[in-house]
Amino acid sequence: MSYSLDFFLGGPKKMPSVSELLAFMRATRGERVVHNGRIAGVIYFHPTMGKIYVTEREYDSHVFAKWRTVGVSRDVVRRLILEGVRYVVVYFRDRGWMMYTTPEKFMESGRQLWNKKEGDLQLHLGIGSFTPLPAKS
Repeated sequence: MSYSLDFFLGGPKKMPSVSELLAFMRATRGERVVHNGRIAGVIYFHPTMGKIYVTEREYDSHVFAKWRTVGVSRDVVRRLILEGVRYVVVYFRDRGWMMYTTPEKFMESGRQLWNKKEGDLQLHLGIGSFTPLPAKS
């Protein structure tokens, strides 16, 4: 019989709400992920979620309308996998939404799109492939 670590720690932990994760991000210093000369996101070690990558976006300008997808550079996704990041969290500042998925899901299911502006291959994952964080706990 095999046991998960959750069994020994008293059961699975619940995911934080948007407000709890925002408070955590403001109070904690993370490791910036710089790609193509700009900060693409920040890696944090969250007590419940583990190692997470948070990228902040504006919904209207960063969601690819044709596919209803969010794009992350393939090189950034590779780095996240190598560094052992468990979740990619996208925070839409203008709408106050947060949603998450795994970096592996980006690699497996992400549609490839060449970004001429950044000269980089991006992996786009549909909004429906993400799990939303609750607004309040």
